[in-house]
Amino acid sequence: TVGNPGETCTNSLECSSGVCNSTYLCEGILEGAACDHVSDLCASNLVCYSGICSKKSSIGNCSSNYHCDNDKFCHYGQCRPYISLENGSYPDISGVLPIISTIPNFNIECSSMWRDNLGFCKQAPRSLKDYSKKPCNFDSDCRLSDNTTSQCLCGLTPNGTRYCTRSVGDPIFDGIRMKFEHILKRNGACHPLSRFSASCAEIAPHVIELEQLLRFVEVSPLLQGLPSCLKPLLPYDPAFDSYLQVPYVRTENLTHNATNISANTSKPFNVTTSQSGNLTNQTIDQNKTIEKNDTVISESPWIRKEEKTQYVWIFLALLGIVIILVTVSYTHLT
Repeated sequence: TVGNPGETCTNSLECSSGVCNSTYLCEGILEGAACDHVSDLCASNLVCYSGICSKKSSIGNCSSNYHCDNDKFCHYGQCRPYISLENGSYPDISGVLPIISTIPNFNIECSSMWRDNLGFCKQAPRSLKDYSKKPCNFDSDCRLSDNTTSQCLCGLTPNGTRYCTRSVGDPIFDGIRMKFEHILKRNGACHPLSRFSASCAEIAPHVIELEQLLRFVEVSPLLQGLPSCLKPLLPYDPAFDSYLQVPYVRTENLTHNATNISANTSKPFNVTTSQSGNLTNQTIDQNKTIEKNDTVISESPWIRKEEKTQYVWIFLALLGIVIILVTVSYTHLT
């Protein structure tokens, strides 16, 4: 990939500006010089504003995220910190927004990190059951705290078991929030275009871990009960083994404090319980009651026990189809 100004390089072909200086950094356009792309070729501490590379502090009202410091975004002409908008706010989507994830309704401007379907910041819904221990049949089996549901998706188990997707209010997102906050505290020296990119050395390890967590959430139903022999055939990260231990639901009268996420992603994602109810200095909203018959998790971390094998005939039928296809292909080749 081509590096932005301020990023490391070994030759000028590796730089968007076409200049790799003697300190092996991509050189950018200096303050006061003309520019023709928003924050494209200006030096890493500058932005292209009205055709001139300028310091962000000299800009009044913003019209793009890149007119703001790297830990802020442009909200109706004013720079606001990420994950700061109160519930009920409507994030400004007119500027250039970084695409962090494809998780539905996930949002990095809202303090809850969640928007409803109308686009307003709202309290993120959470799962009401330990859905990894109770496979689903329909979306209606995946109930959330706001009376909606998550998705019931087929896994990759031999018996075709379905599992619920995780919601933004579930404990795994505590780790996602913490990794994102680590990035916001360290990306000040990054080029504006690399504020959330592993190409910026200062934040690279945290970006990689954040991407791993987000990817895990997106594919977690596929990973439940996944036979180990299939892992080499997938883009399976070793960190997923520990992420699978993070429960769907919070312990009643307790909160899961995800404060021990190792920089080494091969180590477990540790989740502990705390009587104080503190979670990154924020109190978790427990305004929804978990049903008496629902499973409440009290131990952490946990590993889901293998479900009893069901629908063996489905697996045998699929195996038969594969054998037929392989036989036909071999006959055709010979």
